[in-house]
Amino acid sequence: MPNLTLEVRRFLSILFFVCLPAWLCAQATSGSIGLLNIPSAEMQKDGTFLFGANYLPQEFTPSRLSYDSGNYYLNLTFLPFMEVNYRMVLLQNAKTSKYTEQDRTFGLKLKLFKEKKILPAIAIGGGDIYSEHGDDVNKTFGSYYAVSSKNLKLKACNVGVTMGFGFNDSPASENTQVHGFFGGVSVTPSCLQQVSFVAEYDSNTLNVGATALLFKHLYLHAFVHDFENVVGGFAYKIYLKK
Repeated sequence: MPNLTLEVRRFLSILFFVCLPAWLCAQATSGSIGLLNIPSAEMQKDGTFLFGANYLPQEFTPSRLSYDSGNYYLNLTFLPFMEVNYRMVLLQNAKTSKYTEQDRTFGLKLKLFKEKKILPAIAIGGGDIYSEHGDDVNKTFGSYYAVSSKNLKLKACNVGVTMGFGFNDSPASENTQVHGFFGGVSVTPSCLQQVSFVAEYDSNTLNVGATALLFKHLYLHAFVHDFENVVGGFAYKIYLKK
């Protein structure tokens, strides 16, 4: 919306969020299980497979991407403590401006401790942990992190609290991944347990949005990034083990 003032853009973004149906779900934009744009220490059950996609506005992507983009990913939890994901970000061809190129990234998360009655779950992980060219030049989405998550079960709702610290391992990562402190809160009403409302700080900006799980398989999520830009996506969950 290049012809709109900043105030109008913020107003429209907030209006979009307020008007979201209450059935909009928690899936991080990186393809790893998390809140909106931050990872969490939670994981799917062993044998859960996910595939999904996200719309990423220009302001949400690295500065070298001067256009709106998107990604799609595969996510597999094949051990109770391990999650792997493979993500591809769409890139425009410099000559044709068509989305004919991709930035491929591999991610990994390991759960170190399960959540206990008092203690939180703790996990470590990273995104873009492997470079095809053996260097950091192309690791635009590279980062490593440690994160903890704790659920507080109240009568009216469940409150999930996530806090962590991350760092970029490449100058090319810019502000695309967690770098420094990050954290967030999700609220899931007891009367509507498939829906969560989320607020987070992703180490760069504040994001607010909503997430939902439909028919036990379909995830949907949408949020306002930095109170300016709308980001959204979906994922489909398949249970490989009963």
